[in-house]
Amino acid sequence: MLRTEKSEPKGGRASPPRKSSPRPETRAEVRKNPAVPPPLAPEERLRGLLVRAEVLRAEGRCEEALPLYQEYLRARRDPGVLNNYGACLWLEGRLSEADRVFRQALKLKNDPLIRLNLVLLALERGDLENACRQFRFLTGNLSDPSARSLYEAARIRLKGRCVRNR
Repeated sequence: MLRTEKSEPKGGRASPPRKSSPRPETRAEVRKNPAVPPPLAPEERLRGLLVRAEVLRAEGRCEEALPLYQEYLRARRDPGVLNNYGACLWLEGRLSEADRVFRQALKLKNDPLIRLNLVLLALERGDLENACRQFRFLTGNLSDPSARSLYEAARIRLKGRCVRNR
């Protein structure tokens, strides 16, 4: 790190200039220099990928989020991240891939939100048999209000086709 010499104070003597050492910068000096960001630890890098992917998904920019999700998922198989990745695939019109990803997520964790996504995707694809099969596992005890309303919409669509009156 380069250091500037101090100017001579008024009425006083200047101290002799410091000799610069040929040693490389220390890690602490690199951190203090904003032009040189510190290297990220693997966990920090993964967290950054996921945050960027989630922001892009929330903004409706799934095409840009997909590669970030893929890179994250190569390192860590998380059912919640798989669910969001599947949702982006779905929004991009890649329905078969979304179905496969939702099923992978469901194998990792029997989560009602993931299962609900499978039901809704099957309904969109016109696959009533699969929608009914997945719907039978749902209890309707979903804590998220938007998930509850989607559950009710699916229940109404499937009523009389595969579901006993609840």
